[in-house]
Amino acid sequence: NTEINSSEDFAVIIAPNPTDYDFVVKVNQNTSNWRFELVDLEGRVVLGESNINENTHSFSLPRLITSGTYFIKIYAGSQVWQRKLLVLK
Repeated sequence: NTEINSSEDFAVIIAPNPTDYDFVVKVNQNTSNWRFELVDLEGRVVLGESNINENTHSFSLPRLITSGTYFIKIYAGSQVWQRKLLVLK
């Protein structure tokens, strides 16, 4: 059972935010295998990637994604961090 952690001890930077297509997630901690999910307000995963081994990783939004608020979830070990991403198409 993982718990969502909103603390800043594991800094996650998302830029640009808001975005219309590409964005970068920077994880300010040495973690060697993290997982990323972009989740809509209904809890559906619209983009995901596993086994990320660098601290800065670029993502491209799915072509058909609509404007709105989404949540980025970062999974590292047994912890989960969540941040908002605003998509403006």
